[in-house]
Amino acid sequence: MRDSEHNKVSDLFYDKPGKIEHYEKRFGLIAIEKGFIRADDLVKALTIQVDEDIRHVTHRYMGEILFTLGIMTDKQVEDVLSDLFHRIRAPE
Repeated sequence: MRDSEHNKVSDLFYDKPGKIEHYEKRFGLIAIEKGFIRADDLVKALTIQVDEDIRHVTHRYMGEILFTLGIMTDKQVEDVLSDLFHRIRAPE
């Protein structure tokens, strides 16, 4: 990940105390760290997710949105989810 992308993500998420920072680390930032998406891809997917939630459309997970947009493959989504579950299970 380029420094400018990391700073862009930090500016977007880390100023929101605890909420988005924690959630997005679980999928969006892992996908960025792995080089599967860029910060602007995550912003696009989040915008779609929030818009759908506001319109009371069935909630979709970040991986599903990024896959549907053609930004991530199914294997990449699986890779991020595998990493996510390993991080959750690992003691801190």
